Amino acid sequence: MGEGSDYLTIIVGGLIFTAFYHMLAAVLRSIGDTITPLCILILSVCFNVLLDFLFIGKMGMGVCAAAAATILSQGISAFVCFLYLWKKYPILHLQKEDFFWNLNLIQELLAGGCSMGLMNSLIMIGSVVLQSAINGFGTTIIVAHIAARRLSSLFMTPYIVLGTTMATFTSQNYGAGDGQRVKEGLKISMIYGAVWSVLVLLITYGFAAGLVKPPGAGRQKDSGSFQWN
Repeated sequence: MGEGSDYLTIIVGGLIFTAFYHMLAAVLRSIGDTITPLCILILSVCFNVLLDFLFIGKMGMGVCAAAAATILSQGISAFVCFLYLWKKYPILHLQKEDFFWNLNLIQELLAGGCSMGLMNSLIMIGSVVLQSAINGFGTTIIVAHIAARRLSSLFMTPYIVLGTTMATFTSQNYGAGDGQRVKEGLKISMIYGAVWSVLVLLITYGFAAGLVKPPGAGRQKDSGSFQWN
């Protein structure tokens, strides 16, 4: 619990870097540049992995080092994204006269942002509540639940990507007054979602047991009465 608390403290303390990156990435996507944020994020992930190996594997710094590596990589991604935006798009340079109150714009941003934030938060809140309830059932159930959640998160990723894509796509075309293109994009995204749903059903009912089966399954492990099978 102590290490978990320390980890969360560092992660929450560095949320400003995460927010800064997502804000800049959203600006780039809103003007049609979707590749650059992805490339910067990939570099950030690679850097994070390298720092984990360095801090934990080589230097043995523990859990807090993993959190520090995450925050450091996110800070670098935000900085790189800012530099790219500053050099590539001078039109986005903020001037003193850009800072003024626009209540209508603030309301629109809060309405869209809070609704999307609440939607994502409900899923995470439900996961936390479920995990707290499952923790009382013992090691076997906890491990099984974690394995299933990892697999579920992998399967849900395309849906999350589709949602983010459609939010950007719709806002761009709505701002351009092209409602017909919004309808076409929605139709295509629904087709993609339906196809992926069918594939997920086939994979889940056909191969899920093998996907969550750990190496050496069926052999007794040195963990009390816990059985991997």
